[in-house]
Formats: sequence, C-alpha cells, structure tokens
Amino acid sequence: MAEKIIGRDAEKKILQDMLASGEGELIAILGRRRVDLLLDRQDHCINLCEMKFSANEFVINKQYAEDLDNKVKVFRTQTKTNKAIFPTMITTYGVMKNDYYNGLIQSEVLMKDLFSQPATPFIDLGNEY
Repeated sequence: MAEKIIGRDAEKKILQDMLASGEGELIAILGRRRVDLLLDRQDHCINLCEMKFSANEFVINKQYAEDLDNKVKVFRTQTKTNKAIFPTMITTYGVMKNDYYNGLIQSEVLMKDLFSQPATPFIDLGNEY
C-alpha cells in the first residue's frame, strides 16, 4: 500500500507502524496534494478529476488554477506517464467559465449528470437469472 503513496514519507512511516502493531487503527491523511479521482482510460488518456461542492457555480481563481496546474505537473513527474492528462471538474452546479477555466479544464461533470435517469430504461428480467 505505501508504495502507491507518492512522497509523504512521515505518513508512510506512521502507516507502516500501525499496520505492524497488530491493533485496530484509524488514521486520516489530509493534504492539498491529493487527487480526488483518476480515470486511467484505454485510449492512453487520464482524467485527473477534482470534486468540488458549492452552493453555486464553482469559481476557479488564480491560486486554485496554479495549484491544479502544479498537481498535474507533479502527477506527471511522479508517475512518469506519457499519457494525455485531462483536468476534469466534478461539481454540484458547474464551474464558472473564466480566464482560469479556459485552457486548464478539459471536461466537466455536474451532479445532475451523475444522478439523472439513464438514457435506456432498466429492464427487469425477473427471475430468469
């Protein structure tokens, strides 16, 4: 498990010690470097997804844009991937289209997209299977 955590040597040591203790343990690792969701696709592309809850459109400001751009660079460096990386926003009500959004965000998924009715109705096959 620890080999899949990039950097964070102090946290890895704590996790290894807890695993070796033989006791039930609970630990939360917090930090700004985490990636919310990765979709590693067969077409040699990776969606690096950021999930944000907001009561309105999420607004990307200069600092957030710099942090996300850095996150993409660190991910590429640490994983040594040659795949295309597409920053993707998953939000409640969308992302405001501003100068920081343009040229940075490649795709966007809204909450309504995740929880809407499927295009094809569910067919109940009963007890056939």
